[in-house]
Amino acid sequence: MDIIGRILRDDKRGAIASELLTIVSRLGIKPNKWIDHVQNFGRRYGSSAGSVARMADYAQVFERNCGKGVTCSKANYLNTG
Repeated sequence: MDIIGRILRDDKRGAIASELLTIVSRLGIKPNKWIDHVQNFGRRYGSSAGSVARMADYAQVFERNCGKGVTCSKANYLNTG
């Protein structure tokens, strides 16, 4: 996924350091759920996406309901708290 960013080349300004976690992991998404998550994103989420805690924060700030996507979030994100 982010393997291209990790490749070092003379004609490239920089690279993702090898000691960093993959982008998917840094976003807190379970790597084995990534493809399904992206392919079905629009169908599974409403006005926000992310961990359950982030979705609840968004809902509170914008006075919205974060019901759509909560179950999917629990299945796809590592930290669902």
